[in-house]
Amino acid sequence: MKKRNFTQLLCVVAMALLGIQTTIAAVDNPPTTLPAVPTHDASNVFSIFSGVYTNQVAISKFSGPPAQKASVENVLGDDMIYLQDGLNSWSYVHFDQTINIDDYEKIHMDVYVVSGAFSLKVLFPSGNIDNDKLGSSVMFTPPLQEGWNSVDMNLADYRALAADKVPDFKKVTRIGFINNGGQPRTVYIDNIYAYNDKGPGTGMQKYSVDASISVYPNPVIDILTINSEIAVNAVRVFTLTGQTIKTVQENEVNMSDLAKGTYLLEILLKDGSIVTKKVVK
Repeated sequence: MKKRNFTQLLCVVAMALLGIQTTIAAVDNPPTTLPAVPTHDASNVFSIFSGVYTNQVAISKFSGPPAQKASVENVLGDDMIYLQDGLNSWSYVHFDQTINIDDYEKIHMDVYVVSGAFSLKVLFPSGNIDNDKLGSSVMFTPPLQEGWNSVDMNLADYRALAADKVPDFKKVTRIGFINNGGQPRTVYIDNIYAYNDKGPGTGMQKYSVDASISVYPNPVIDILTINSEIAVNAVRVFTLTGQTIKTVQENEVNMSDLAKGTYLLEILLKDGSIVTKKVVK
């Protein structure tokens, strides 16, 4: 048995003993290790594809070069985007809804290169506009190497492009990847999310107070209800120092297990906007 397959088998057996359900990916050359676990505070993250954070969008389809094979595969118990023989022209990951990442500073992703170092360019098309033809992409440096690569792109680099090439980060519908050298590559991608380095109340204004959204009762004893005209996607509760306490994907939060004090409530709406409220327990 090859060392790679044996290592993966040991991992799967260990997960089975721990009661974790997983499968070995039906793909060639899967990673034998997982990428480093993201450490950004969830209150500063807009998650697109990650098992660590609450994703605000789902993948609807893939598109790209004719020879490309694309799918979401479970590898070592973790879902990853699998692009086989792609990136020699633009390889796209499409979302099931338009997302707004305009209030964020950076975009992160972990990219596993199966074979052959290459220079990666990343593109954020808006709506149905083929702005890949306008050159509105940015190259990541240094070149990606074989194995896992941690990629962090500054959105300021996109905003510094010529005016007709700047992506509309309020209306992102898909993300594109390409090998700047033009040859096909096989990669696995995980942990795609936008984020801010700075915490609540500093840096870019991610947070706002919206009078059209109400939370009650406030002060609260046990169940806190969020009333909003726009559907609620998720709610996060964190301390005034930025520590995340809990995350729920509904418009009610059970606060009964929290100590008395003041908390910030981060409400993520279906339209991509984020609102915060102060709650007293």
